[in-house]
Amino acid sequence: MCMLRAWLQNRRPACHSSDASLFELRGSEHPVTDPRCRPFLGSDAATRPSRRTKGFVLTSFSNFGFDAQLLRGVTDLGFTEATPIQRDAIPPALAGRDLLACAMTGSGKTAAFVLPVLARLLGKPRGTTRALVLSPTREIAAQTAEHAESLARYTGLTVASVYGGVPARPQESAFRRGVDIIVATPGRLLDHMKMPYASFAGLEILVLDEADR
Repeated sequence: MCMLRAWLQNRRPACHSSDASLFELRGSEHPVTDPRCRPFLGSDAATRPSRRTKGFVLTSFSNFGFDAQLLRGVTDLGFTEATPIQRDAIPPALAGRDLLACAMTGSGKTAAFVLPVLARLLGKPRGTTRALVLSPTREIAAQTAEHAESLARYTGLTVASVYGGVPARPQESAFRRGVDIIVATPGRLLDHMKMPYASFAGLEILVLDEADR
């Protein structure tokens, strides 16, 4: 927790592309560093090789091995085929590998990290926060939390947003309940972390969304 607080207080941009956003997905196994981090822009999105598993291209969400309850949320949102960023990011994220990825807004980047996070949390003991998503603005945090709640609708997993400009008491309650996923902006998160109830002792997954900002 002390390391997380120190990083939040001294955070620096990790990417300087004005056309693509970036997320880091930090898991607990097999760290991987990929310096290429090519954004999916223009024709590159259509020509980049797709990940293949056992002879077929991972285009359908059912091919990723997601739980049926999670697939119901995917279906409700109208998702049919995985986008390039989803095809490339979901398999290593499901395997618990560290991941660095760039993609344009509207490319499906949020689902690319939310789906494997939800999949990895299914079946875990409840009552402690195991995933933290850091967003640069309250608008992005609110959108990400809403998206995660929609995908998690049938799983029983809980999501809470933590950002400034709104009362802190409901956010404190979310910390005390130990919601499964917290989506937060750094400033308001630091405010809560001054209090003993904001514990991340059980944290397993850290996502830095829009890390270039």
